[in-house]
Amino acid sequence: MIQVNEKRLIDRILSGHTEDYGYFLERYGREVFTVVVRLVMQQEDAEEITQDVFVKAFNHLSSFGGHSSLSTWLCRIAYNEAINFIRKKRKDLINMNDNEQLLDMVSEEMVDEALSTEKENQLAYLEKAINRLSPEERMLVTSFYFEERSFKEIAYIMGFKEKELANAVNLLTTRLSRIRKKLYVLIKQIEHESE
Repeated sequence: MIQVNEKRLIDRILSGHTEDYGYFLERYGREVFTVVVRLVMQQEDAEEITQDVFVKAFNHLSSFGGHSSLSTWLCRIAYNEAINFIRKKRKDLINMNDNEQLLDMVSEEMVDEALSTEKENQLAYLEKAINRLSPEERMLVTSFYFEERSFKEIAYIMGFKEKELANAVNLLTTRLSRIRKKLYVLIKQIEHESE
């Protein structure tokens, strides 16, 4: 999965050419920052965490086994660092409890219609709704829809082990369905608040 030139570059870095590590910062810095900022929602915090991610990745570069792309490996570290930050710094983060009965009444057709409607403020409502999701839910939605990552890749980033990936794909598919329904409910709430 790893690109041949990146494998050679990793070998060079591990043999003492640490200045070559700048390539990875330049190539993957924006992608890692995007993962982090979508989770922590604050640019300053995201910038600091992104730096920490690349320091941690550098210190553990020898443990990179090439079972995933380097990009996915870095995003997994970014996800873990951002979640750890949230747990330490934002203990007061309020996670909206799902009203299971309400979500069960929402059909996939209702969700599809609400998420694809060309209403004037629909994109703004969707963005606000996504921001009200928990960090893990935001990660799943944005990775799947905006970054077009596969469920297997998302599962790896979110910390599932290689042997758990098949079950994780099923779990994430179910979670995404629930999150889509939650987005529908949040959009309706936001529309009501805007009236």
